[in-house]
Amino acid sequence: FPFFSHVWRHILGKWALWSPGDDWTSYQGFARKIVVDGELLNAGEGVFMMQPLYRYFVGTYHWLFGQSAFAQHMADVWCILGAATLIASLIVKFRLSASLAFIASTIYLIINLIGAFRYHIGRGLVENHAMIFMMLAAWYLYRSRERGGNYRIILATLFGILGYWTRQ
Repeated sequence: FPFFSHVWRHILGKWALWSPGDDWTSYQGFARKIVVDGELLNAGEGVFMMQPLYRYFVGTYHWLFGQSAFAQHMADVWCILGAATLIASLIVKFRLSASLAFIASTIYLIINLIGAFRYHIGRGLVENHAMIFMMLAAWYLYRSRERGGNYRIILATLFGILGYWTRQ
């Protein structure tokens, strides 16, 4: 988290220039149509050619934090850290060893931070947001085994739907 904050600190309070013709540029355009033009139900296009839910997240980030892309970039980092935490928590819930939880979450972080996926962090793509929703769905689905689990099943279903709509 401090590393990425340091890397992207120069874009705080600045307008981002996205490269033309890429997915992340399209999400910015859709988010603008949603927030500025008020196309809440149309979502910027009549028929969804791209993932429908992520543009709402981008629009919300810009609505809350302005035109700077810093919040959108940092949301990817938070999603990766949250998914690593949920992986470790699930392993502990399965009553496996704490060292296995540490190793599994570390492997997930290595895959995202050292492998080729690191180039996707902060690019404005949907994968990290979808991953956190799917991990939350798994977390609540497992927790539904506990007493009073009906609302957890509903939450797991909701997070599964959000994960699917974020990354089809």
